[in-house]
Amino acid sequence: MKIILIICCLTFILTGLADAEVNYSKRANTLSVKADGQSLTDILNEIKEKTGIRVDNAEGVEGSVYEEFSNLTLEKGLRRLLKTKNYSFTYSGNSIKKISILPGGSQTRQ
Repeated sequence: MKIILIICCLTFILTGLADAEVNYSKRANTLSVKADGQSLTDILNEIKEKTGIRVDNAEGVEGSVYEEFSNLTLEKGLRRLLKTKNYSFTYSGNSIKKISILPGGSQTRQ
């Protein structure tokens, strides 16, 4: 009986720790995200790895992401993820090269 309870608890914990789905198409320059409470920092780190965009996240800026979208342009997708944050983009030509997230902004879940 104890083993069944332990297995159920571990399954529940591991399910809650599932990573967000983040997909980036370099060819189409589109972003797709499916997140149900994952850390904004973790999602931005994954986007950084896939796109090469530098992310400067101010200390203390955190939050959970509850979003699902497909094939938005990279900029529109980033704006949607960061809509409750105080952020700026640095461009080189028409491409985003850096995201700066600053203290401030709303902490509400949307």
